[in-house]
Amino acid sequence: MSIRKLLGIGAIVAVAGVGAAAFTATSTIDQAAVHQGSVHQQVAGLTVSNVSYTFVPATDTVTQITANAVEDLVTDNSVLTVALNGTAPLPCTGALVTAEPAHTVITCDIGSGVANVTDVRFTASR
Repeated sequence: MSIRKLLGIGAIVAVAGVGAAAFTATSTIDQAAVHQGSVHQQVAGLTVSNVSYTFVPATDTVTQITANAVEDLVTDNSVLTVALNGTAPLPCTGALVTAEPAHTVITCDIGSGVANVTDVRFTASR
């Protein structure tokens, strides 16, 4: 085999190797310990959407949850809580946004956090 053919084959193998390396990046998003998601749910007069989580990726610990509620939960002095993974409800705060569409932003600080959150339950009571 000539040197020219060997160099050509070597170049093809090198390019194929570089191309393959571009597709072998790793990600933790599909690891069993990481749970992420969102929901739009209407239950017993409370419509919650745009749920977002603040979490520590290394431990999948949620430290804050925010969400929007269609209802005005501030003017009527609703008591807002969130329960994570069946734990006792934690207090949340509400901020009324009057710009259209009017809604309440619910913010729940979780303190040191809860790991591997798979169940989130908001409540609003008077």
